[in-house]
Amino acid sequence: MIELMNTLIARYPSRRTASHAFNLVKSILNWGVARDILTKSPGYKLAVQVRSTREKRQGARIHSEQEMRAIMEKLEELRQHPNLQVRRAFVKYSALFALMSTTGIRISEALGIKRDDFAPDLTTLTIERRVDQARRGRDNADRVGLLKSGYAYRTVPVAKQVRPWLRDQLSAHNYEWVFPTRSGTPIHHSAVNAQGWYRVQREAGVTRLGIHSLRHYFASSLMRKGLYLEAQKLLGHHDAAFTMTQYGHLIDDGTARMESIATEIASGFLEGGEASSRS
Repeated sequence: MIELMNTLIARYPSRRTASHAFNLVKSILNWGVARDILTKSPGYKLAVQVRSTREKRQGARIHSEQEMRAIMEKLEELRQHPNLQVRRAFVKYSALFALMSTTGIRISEALGIKRDDFAPDLTTLTIERRVDQARRGRDNADRVGLLKSGYAYRTVPVAKQVRPWLRDQLSAHNYEWVFPTRSGTPIHHSAVNAQGWYRVQREAGVTRLGIHSLRHYFASSLMRKGLYLEAQKLLGHHDAAFTMTQYGHLIDDGTARMESIATEIASGFLEGGEASSRS
């Protein structure tokens, strides 16, 4: 079994794929044990390590601050578009994308927002439900459901820069859902991507990323500022350890600071450096 495990790791470029394959074999052997075909599974206590101990976690791709600024500027431009249909669409999408990028809420949580979930002055937002993707044969009512866990029910602050766009969106219709279709039901995920998110990225000239990257951008900003507990609470994670697992690679490990200290100490009795030694 150890030889099989090593073969799978060598054959598949993804350790996760190797892990799935190895677990499938273990399941078959466990089936044999359960039916007294085998006395013991040879795969007992063996598992493919999904991430090597020497392998650094590669975080999800996110836009740079400059790219985010370009996206928001393009949203402002599209809000003033001469075409009425485009203008109405981006009054909605600008509020949605600005809210997601400054609160870290998921797209399913954002589409589940109702008017009463906001404080009267729009300073806070309470996450109460989610709206899943539409699927064939599923009624709109079936798309609305509970959040992922009890910790996902939370109240998050709304940035004052986002509130004017939210007010414009709330004034644009009289429906209960904040981000509705023309008929008043929650908008579909596919429409948000195809008509809004992918278009604004294309027109802003930035890398095309999935809409979940807005949540990653928010989380990354908090982690880089050292706001670990705040990140856990605002993202709706069950504990800080999970948040650290997901975004811990973004924490400053102090390498640059320690190098600066070493350089400062060495300057007291050594001359030159890499640049001067090459000259």
